Amino acid sequence: MPDYHRNTSMLEQSYVLETDLWEQEVVPRLPDDLEDKAQTHGAFQRQRGVRCATDVLRALLAYVLDQHSFRSLGAWAVLGGVASLSDRAWSKRLQRSRVWLLWLLNALLPTPNDDPHQSVPDHIRRVLLVDATRLRQEGGCGDDWRVHTAYDLLHAALTQVTVTDARQGEHLGHFILESGDLVIADAGLGTRRNIARARQRDAHVILRSNVQNVPLEDDQGQQLDQHAWLRRKQGGAVREQAGYVVCDGHRYAVRMVATRLPPQQAAANRARKRRIASRKQRTLSPEALLLAEWIIVVTTLPTTAWSADEVLRLYRARWQVELFFKRLKQILQIRPLRCRRQDTAEATVCTLLVAWLLLEQQTRQLTELLQRMQQGLRNPHPRCSSSVCNQWVLSRLSLTTLRQQVRGQWSAARLRACLPALMRYLCRRPHSRGEQAHAIEGWLTRRLQDEPERISYVA
Repeated sequence: MPDYHRNTSMLEQSYVLETDLWEQEVVPRLPDDLEDKAQTHGAFQRQRGVRCATDVLRALLAYVLDQHSFRSLGAWAVLGGVASLSDRAWSKRLQRSRVWLLWLLNALLPTPNDDPHQSVPDHIRRVLLVDATRLRQEGGCGDDWRVHTAYDLLHAALTQVTVTDARQGEHLGHFILESGDLVIADAGLGTRRNIARARQRDAHVILRSNVQNVPLEDDQGQQLDQHAWLRRKQGGAVREQAGYVVCDGHRYAVRMVATRLPPQQAAANRARKRRIASRKQRTLSPEALLLAEWIIVVTTLPTTAWSADEVLRLYRARWQVELFFKRLKQILQIRPLRCRRQDTAEATVCTLLVAWLLLEQQTRQLTELLQRMQQGLRNPHPRCSSSVCNQWVLSRLSLTTLRQQVRGQWSAARLRACLPALMRYLCRRPHSRGEQAHAIEGWLTRRLQDEPERISYVA
């Protein structure tokens, strides 16, 4: 009989009802100085009915994970024994927790030493996939808030996060780069300024760009004709050109690597550029149509260590950060932010990312446990023959577990006992359409009851 049928210990489940999962399973995973930092950063200056900073964090996690309004959050906090605060008080707690949540977010971010099983290439310490995702607020334009992230490819983990409004664009100044870092980014960061930022910190880059944003010079300072370099019929589908970029009077040695797109993809790219130019009432130049046939990246990696094909292969790995954004938004089910103030928006985004990091901790632990269990089985299940775990399913299970840890539970008896404290959340003036219906129904009932008397009086 296979082990996955015979080993009953793997199938045993605990039916003990846990009532304090937050204190037992989540609080020990938080930083030890959480309470001190909450007071330092102004998130927990006065108790006002809240016992500790961990209860504030629990309430904020409940707010973002269950899509509470502040009124329903207040009712949940009463039933869960967290605090008895008004909806306005919880809103202020979120606003004042912005700096503290940002500190907590950076404290929870894993470091390269946390997962040393990955081997790094020669002279490269970290491979950072840098990109930004956009979040909208209710009634917004869709590009209201931006989350700038650096994703460590070797450790498959988020390492740096910055939240800004739409007025701040993408650039490497949002991140702390160190010696030995390799930054891979899309065309939004492919500028001379970002190359200079990276080289000043002894970091390397692979950035998608074009010949207008990154003009090259030769050793004598003469500008190279990069369009002629692309038009040349000599050379294969992958070609390379070395030169220098100039920024603020400093010269930086770079390599430009270009690969030609397949004919169908190049034709589709040209058609897309024509549609955009027609919509903006512009005329495409021959140079723009030429660039539509190529993928061009600029890198500072030395030729002796990294070939042009390896540079292009590293750039294609940038898609992993897009998959990360997809997992983040779909698993957490991020909806338009219900806020208009920048401090509230930043605090909400930071709380969502804190929830994601707690979720990722659980996912990594489950992944390692599954791999050890698989190695210990003599006759593993056919679906478990591969060492690759389904990260989507694991993440969803971890999210469900985190929700249960945060929510807590209560009985119907407690709900009835807490009704006096819940009245301020459950009762309000009849100003909405749904509540006006009750008033209209009562008036119409009384009106119809009086109708027979009026009819008999007229008769």
